Amino acid sequence: MSLMVSVDAVQSLKFDRELPILSQSNFRDKPMIKKLQAITIYKDPFYYIAFPSCITLDNNEILVSCRRALDPRYLLTDDAPKELKSKVIHVEARSHQAIVRLDANLEPIGEPETVPLNTEAADQDGSLIKLASGRILLSAFSWYPFPPPFADTIRTYKRPFHGTPETTGANYLMWGAFTRHTDDNGKTWSNHKYLPTIPDSDDIIPGKRPLLGGAVRGLPVENNGEILIPAYTSPRKDIRSAAYTFASADNGDTWSFRSIVAQDENNQVDMHEPAFYNTPSGKVICFIRTANFDDHLVTAESTDNGHTWSAWKKRNIIGHPYTPIRLPDNRVLLVYGYRHEPFGIRARLLDPECANIDTAPEFIIRDDGLGKDLGYPWGCVLPDGRVLVTYYFWTADGIRHIAGSVLEIDS
Repeated sequence: MSLMVSVDAVQSLKFDRELPILSQSNFRDKPMIKKLQAITIYKDPFYYIAFPSCITLDNNEILVSCRRALDPRYLLTDDAPKELKSKVIHVEARSHQAIVRLDANLEPIGEPETVPLNTEAADQDGSLIKLASGRILLSAFSWYPFPPPFADTIRTYKRPFHGTPETTGANYLMWGAFTRHTDDNGKTWSNHKYLPTIPDSDDIIPGKRPLLGGAVRGLPVENNGEILIPAYTSPRKDIRSAAYTFASADNGDTWSFRSIVAQDENNQVDMHEPAFYNTPSGKVICFIRTANFDDHLVTAESTDNGHTWSAWKKRNIIGHPYTPIRLPDNRVLLVYGYRHEPFGIRARLLDPECANIDTAPEFIIRDDGLGKDLGYPWGCVLPDGRVLVTYYFWTADGIRHIAGSVLEIDS
């Protein structure tokens, strides 16, 4: 097993060239995104590494979190069937979060670090936010693995489950969304704190485990002295997934359920992986990835810190999912994966209040993906004003890893 953490501006990626990426109209008066550098942040054939988030610390280091799981393809011999060598297992019982530290020049600092494992379940995608207090909050969710002998009984529960014993080694039930925090830049982490129960929802395990928060994969916000976390889940087996708000007024020590952000009254569209963004006016916008809706973005807005929300609205963007990045001049770089040919990572540059979502030109950060299993971009502004966009990706060797693009955005 070998660990590969590298920065390489001329890595064998088709888009590595110092040319501006213009909108399709190529108007000279349009703002431009210039791709400066392609980087590999964390790649190890022993692991399936995916779903990054990143923040810039006060000491100018960059903290990148990721979901790390075993990749059994590493153990295959050369004569193993070709179809098995290309098979990846998306949910794995020992998955957990790892942290990679980079300096201001995007060089690795030490080896990747393991966030202490969950003793109850398998942790998934992590979402980082640096709070005004200096605390770093990580929100995520877990799957509980049931071994094959329990599968028939699990199928009788009201909650939907993921995977099958034949393909993933177990059935998985949603164990809930949680937060953890660090007050020393990731040297030590608090224990898992699961979010409260979603009202009017079926238990995960009847009479034993309620639905605690659902799942979290998306940017939280700190607004008006409160932290707001976006979550999503199906409250009952016969209802499509909805997006929710949880709130904390004590720096993330305790949480309360606040509101439903978006739910399809016709029970056709799934609301998945919501991300929050607070604009300079104090408005909170929720960017939601959908299912059964041609992969379109939908948004909802709140002017009272998430107590109530506008009706959700379909947007003229296709992506999977979305992360808004605040730029130094308060514009917003909205980044998203693109799981349609040509597969890759895309972005739109929005005004500070995100009023031009439907009209902002689309920029292609990269389009050399080899399939749908990629994306989930997350970005942060570097100390020198450049933007690092992280995401998971794979090339001809099939190894899922955390990569990134360094961007310069003209005013």
